[in-house]
Amino acid sequence: MLSRTLLSLLLLGLILSLAVNSQCGGSACDGSSRETQTCNRICSNGGYIYGSFCRCTSGYTGTCCQSVFTDINECNSGNDGCDHTCYNTPGSFYCGCQSGYSLSGSTRCVDINECSNDNGGCDHFCHNTEGSFYCDCRSGFSLSGSIRCVEINECSSGNGGCDHTCHNTQGSFYCSCRSGYMLSGARSCVDIDECSSNNGGCDQICTNSVGSFSCSCQPGYLLSGSMTCEDIDECSRNNGGCDQICTNSVGSFSCSCHPGYLLSGSSNCTDIDECSSDNGGCAHTCYNIVGGFNCSCHPGYSLSGSRTCVDINECSANNGGCDHTCINTMGSFSCTCRPYHHMTNSGTSEESDMSADNGTYSSDSEKTTESDWAGQTPAYLKAIEVIFGSLAVIIIIIVVYKLLKRFMTAEWVNPLQYKPNSESSA
Repeated sequence: MLSRTLLSLLLLGLILSLAVNSQCGGSACDGSSRETQTCNRICSNGGYIYGSFCRCTSGYTGTCCQSVFTDINECNSGNDGCDHTCYNTPGSFYCGCQSGYSLSGSTRCVDINECSNDNGGCDHFCHNTEGSFYCDCRSGFSLSGSIRCVEINECSSGNGGCDHTCHNTQGSFYCSCRSGYMLSGARSCVDIDECSSNNGGCDQICTNSVGSFSCSCQPGYLLSGSMTCEDIDECSRNNGGCDQICTNSVGSFSCSCHPGYLLSGSSNCTDIDECSSDNGGCAHTCYNIVGGFNCSCHPGYSLSGSRTCVDINECSANNGGCDHTCINTMGSFSCTCRPYHHMTNSGTSEESDMSADNGTYSSDSEKTTESDWAGQTPAYLKAIEVIFGSLAVIIIIIVVYKLLKRFMTAEWVNPLQYKPNSESSA
């Protein structure tokens, strides 16, 4: 197309040159036709003399370039090879490209990679496309306009989806939970069972609750502070409710009774009738009293210790009141008289009248009396009692033996006439 245009222009120039030469009649320029002669021709509209004719600028024609040239619009035929846009000019044309493309050569349009120059002006990410580009932002940011990225406050909408507290950060956010809860996943809060770890720090009982927990103590303990349990001294207040003795122990207490009392229930004390069981252990008589008991003995006995009764040796004190011989017996004693004496009704002894019974004395010569003695007889007095009792028996046997011996040897004549051998031999 371009070659044909140039060829047409050359043919036109040749025709005009021949016309000018014919008009000028050769090389001479004179006479009335001088205006058409080369020697004085003026080229209009920016044209210039070229040989024997005017060479006109684009868009003008005529012998002196005085006429407007009728242009050929190259763009009317197949866009004249331009990829995008064809722009016609007087006597020519040029190609242009759409936004996002640049001209390569005179007709081709190629994509401009805007992202290769200063990231396309994008704050964060630049994405090139065919003939264009777009900007994108990192997570936590949103596009403001076409290239600017501004931080998103996720907490401003629905608390960021957090169960409890939403914390906005530069380009992000995070959730947290109130005390007593822990984060499950990124947004949910679940109760912490504080009691499942180290019993929540409680000394004794840990009770979990939603979002919290509490400590308590077993019976007999008091909570000191929020976690520590201390023993309660129940006995320090109203004696623990015990009738008599309150004994505190760690975490508890117990009631007990004084000797002679029995615990009834957990705190009451009732008197024990010790005499109702095995006579209280007394040898003779048991007397119950409130909170205890006493033992006593029958007449002729004394209490040894708290329960045992021992015989009183009445003969150990003033010979039992006997004139002659005092013989102790279990629980009593008896008086006897020496030979030739008998016991009177008043309990004293007197010499017997032996003439009537040939040396015998009646059974009235022996009288036994009982005395009531109180107190205890020591062991050493009992031993002395036994010794003296034995000696008395031996003495009596010896005396009887000697009397019998004298009687049998006829040395016994008449007690009133009897004289010792020493006198007869004198």
